[in-house]
Amino acid sequence: MHFQDTPYLWPSLIATLVAGAITPYTWWHHRVRGAPALGALMTSAAIWSLCYTLELAGADLTTKLFWASTKYVGIVSVPLAWFIFARTYADLRPRLTPRTLFAMTSVPLIAAGLALTNVNHQLLWTNAQLLNVDDALVLSVDFSPVMWVFLLASSALIGWGTLIMVRALMAATRFYRSQVLILIIAVLVPLVVNIASMFNLSPLPSFDLTPLSLVISCLMFGAVLFRFRLVDLVPIARTAVIENMPDGMLVLDTRDHIIDCNPAIVRLLGMSRDNLLGQSIDVVLRDQRELFDQYRHQPEGQGEIALNERRYELRISPLTDRPGSPAGRLIVLRDVSARRRAEEALRRSQAQLSGIIDTAQDAIITLDAEQRIVMFNIGAERL
Repeated sequence: MHFQDTPYLWPSLIATLVAGAITPYTWWHHRVRGAPALGALMTSAAIWSLCYTLELAGADLTTKLFWASTKYVGIVSVPLAWFIFARTYADLRPRLTPRTLFAMTSVPLIAAGLALTNVNHQLLWTNAQLLNVDDALVLSVDFSPVMWVFLLASSALIGWGTLIMVRALMAATRFYRSQVLILIIAVLVPLVVNIASMFNLSPLPSFDLTPLSLVISCLMFGAVLFRFRLVDLVPIARTAVIENMPDGMLVLDTRDHIIDCNPAIVRLLGMSRDNLLGQSIDVVLRDQRELFDQYRHQPEGQGEIALNERRYELRISPLTDRPGSPAGRLIVLRDVSARRRAEEALRRSQAQLSGIIDTAQDAIITLDAEQRIVMFNIGAERL
């Protein structure tokens, strides 16, 4: 193999280094829901970027064809990884069965196999030749109809995944919409860049900028997945049960910051949803800080607090992600003011009745259903 040095090599090399640095971090957090699909996406981007870098560096046709064929191992995996990530993020049902996943995976595997052996059958591209562009040798090929069919199928799968995310965007609350919008932009950028490169509409027609844009997109994916950790706790499609439940609900992340709430708690606290989301629970319920300090390092607990001259039963429950790792806590506030008033009224009534019975001159004896004495007064003691 022979290699060359060209200025166009460095952006692709930087993208390769970035992708290579992020990929292990993504797989390290594989227990986070959605991380395996993102890890596959990052791995595909890293392979694509690395092989394209080596293709650019190649100085002869054989070297360029070898790395151009190898990069399709990464290229064919990107659409499927994005589609699975979108379904996971939106928490779609039913889940993909192993048989469906195998069928969907077989298509990229066949395409990768055809790309790696294209020199023998030329089913994907023909007329491979070297062009001199700004004193740099670049590879030029003519795509066959089979390649265009594959590209169309890949674009359809990416579009399907994007449609899932758009529907998630429409169903999301305002706080989540910005995060879903970031994910949609992250996948549309490399898609647009790739289409521009295929039809020679790129500002650098002889160079493919898709790997660089894909790495930038994966950085955006990672920021949403690991910084905001939205897919750990809250499905985008929120149910009417949560929205209409009378009890106040707060969802906390592992740092005790509020990442979701329902209308009942908004009315109770007198704060807008936008002002609540992202706040620390210590700030929102500062008057109850002593109670929360008691349960700060415990996954669950129960107590009673006073807010706005009413009594609320507070329950703290642990939340876990799908592998079972701690993902946050759920706080539910139930108004027990009426119950406490009824209990107090009953206590006073019982005390008053007990006083009347004890001061009565007559003997009073109370029996249960089995004729056992359960209560008697002073008059009965004199008998």
